Amino acid sequence: MKKAMLIYAHPDDESIITGGTIRKMVEKGYEVDLICATRGEASTAYDRDYVKKEHLPEVREKELIDSCQVLGISKLYFMDYLDGSLKTIPEDEGVGKLIKYLNEEKPNIVITFEPDGISHHSDHKIIHSWTMKALSSREIDTNPEKIYWATEDRGTGRLKKGKAMGHFREDMTTIIDITGVIDIKTEAIKCHRSQIKALENNALIEDGKLIRRNKEEFFIRVDAEGRKINVKEDSI
Repeated sequence: MKKAMLIYAHPDDESIITGGTIRKMVEKGYEVDLICATRGEASTAYDRDYVKKEHLPEVREKELIDSCQVLGISKLYFMDYLDGSLKTIPEDEGVGKLIKYLNEEKPNIVITFEPDGISHHSDHKIIHSWTMKALSSREIDTNPEKIYWATEDRGTGRLKKGKAMGHFREDMTTIIDITGVIDIKTEAIKCHRSQIKALENNALIEDGKLIRRNKEEFFIRVDAEGRKINVKEDSI
């Protein structure tokens, strides 16, 4: 069985960014595993009747477990870092943990953030950096067939912290039509109930339905040194 490993920073990254692609890989017979650096404890407790701020770590962990079940993710690993703290973690430590996971699981495919972390979040950018350093390390004893940076369509004009998000379509190598698995992606996103208000505020969810990014997910395929591979793909 072929195996894919996704490496992200927070609960909900998996479903919002690549939920459709994950499900399509599972349906093709891949084992899909997820590494999540934090439990998202620095996020806002939008619905205080549902969860208080002090209970966010365990609630968001449970939400992620539920999302993984919906998507069909086989194994979930937490790196056990605090949300927002990755900039304080020695790089060698973070990279070393990822090398250990990669050497144990030996994935055929690795997916992580693009260099800007899509949303320019520092944790996202650090996870990207750690992943690429792990993949190019002399200590790694596995050689993934494909490496992808998850990105966004910059043509939509979405901004985060006043900065444009993602890449233009012509700069992408891989655009996945997820129309057939929209309902599953939406169900996985809705598992992250503590964050639904933020998703509504960002025009991602309305009346319980996904209203943005509801047809495609976007990637740039690279080698272990981060060099773009000039292909055009409609599947992973």
